[in-house]
Amino acid sequence: MAYRRLPGAKFWAFRKKEAAQFISAYFARYRGVKEYLDNSLAETRKTEMAKTLFGRIRPDLGDHIHRRFKLRQFCRAHRLNSPLQGTASRFDQAGDDRLSTGAWRKRKLDAKMILQVHDELLFEAPEKEQEALTELVRDEMENVHKLAVPLVVEIGVGTNWRDLSKRRS
Repeated sequence: MAYRRLPGAKFWAFRKKEAAQFISAYFARYRGVKEYLDNSLAETRKTEMAKTLFGRIRPDLGDHIHRRFKLRQFCRAHRLNSPLQGTASRFDQAGDDRLSTGAWRKRKLDAKMILQVHDELLFEAPEKEQEALTELVRDEMENVHKLAVPLVVEIGVGTNWRDLSKRRS
């Protein structure tokens, strides 16, 4: 069985056959993703390192040398995830830097970033600054680096972290 958590705290269970069909359909629709993953695996195996978009390097764990299947699969997942997660982390860091050093100060907002958890930023702001803060955060985070595909930021507004409502204005 494969499990996937979906919005609204619902869990969906798939049998292995259904999961394989789902993955096949996904890769058939998004051929570039499959090609990227295959090329990434081959390049990492050849160079014995995983590299992010910005050149940060993580050594390869060498899945081919392990006898245990689960350990080889873990190494393969590490090989695929390192460049993606490392690049995403750098996007977050660069966006945070852009917010805190430039645009934030120019607008003289009373809002404060109070928490960052992985790729989520949590701000506390007076209601009158809500629109300006939303515009500023979206602009800075979506334009942190130009890619062939757009970076899209989801912003939620609410009185507490649990009750945020998505906003796409």
